Amino acid sequence: MKWFNNIAFGVLFFLLLIPIVGQEWFNGVKPIQGAEAIPADLPFNQENYISHEYQKVREIRIKRTIKPARFFIRLNNQIKYWLFDEINVNKVVEGENGYLYEGPYIEEYLGTNFIGEEKVRQKVNSVKILSDSLENMGVKFLFILNPGKGRVMKEFIPSHVSIPDEKWSTNYESFIKELANQNVEYRDFSAMFERQLPLSKYPLYSKAGTHWSDHGCFMATDSMIDAIEQVLDTNVVRPIASNKQLSDVALKVDNDIGKTRNLLFFPEKYKEDTLAYYTLRTDTTLSSYKPEVLVIADSYYWNMFGNWVNHRLFGSKSEFWYYNNSTHGRGVEEKVIEFDSATLRKRLAEKDLVIIMITEGNLSSCCFNFEDRILGKLNH
Repeated sequence: MKWFNNIAFGVLFFLLLIPIVGQEWFNGVKPIQGAEAIPADLPFNQENYISHEYQKVREIRIKRTIKPARFFIRLNNQIKYWLFDEINVNKVVEGENGYLYEGPYIEEYLGTNFIGEEKVRQKVNSVKILSDSLENMGVKFLFILNPGKGRVMKEFIPSHVSIPDEKWSTNYESFIKELANQNVEYRDFSAMFERQLPLSKYPLYSKAGTHWSDHGCFMATDSMIDAIEQVLDTNVVRPIASNKQLSDVALKVDNDIGKTRNLLFFPEKYKEDTLAYYTLRTDTTLSSYKPEVLVIADSYYWNMFGNWVNHRLFGSKSEFWYYNNSTHGRGVEEKVIEFDSATLRKRLAEKDLVIIMITEGNLSSCCFNFEDRILGKLNH
């Protein structure tokens, strides 16, 4: 039995060495995507040690940064996908031809998350009150409904999802009707994407992305500038999509769902149709005017913001309020909820236009708590 004990000891010793030596072995394995953020390191001192905060943070940092863990997490996900077609990402399903979907966008298209016409009417009424309040301050208002992948790319929805012959009412359809009934200035980008889908030379959605593709984003940017010119009744700086690059691999945010699957190998069926990527330039032929714009939006606007829309098409006081929570575009990130009434009025009054931009998947919870964070303070 001595030989067995020696072998067992050797195996155990090897396993104990993996976390140390493996730091170099697994250098090529990419970090885990979509995981919780790694907390900042704490200094070692008496207060942090006695409170156990130092130990807790160190333990979390070690677990989330040790390189062998990246490999074994990806290996586990890969095996489950190979054997059971299992996707280890919350609320993500795989559709036909390798298209990935987040559940809320399918639910919105099917109408399974419909909140009812009365609630939609109340929400739009709050939007109307905000629009009128801004108008009294000399600020224009625009409501933009962004598309959802479930509606635009419905032909690839998973075959196991039951689509009724007669579709239920949806939040999207009710919002469109109620915005028109209450005379709120709005634009329907979802309908525009459905019209453009068969005409577009390049995909408006990638297989592995949840947001519009870079090509779709530039199309939406152009349409948003059209709407701004109409609402403000003036010409503004126009966007130009330049330096086109083509790729059959999803780049930038076009792989935002795919990368969170944390697989070792890229499935062949995820290979994209030819995607187009651009650099934003400006056209000042008709006007050099850059309006001051506040965009209150969800994650769809990050694509535009990342393409330098705020910096190149809008004025220096323009801002992006992400989910009406954090502010971006003025160099310092702030919390909207911390604005007092005077600060909020000042920030709004310096704008030419306020845009609420929301995608279909978020309509059921519309619209970023603006009733409390904006209306309540404006009427204070």
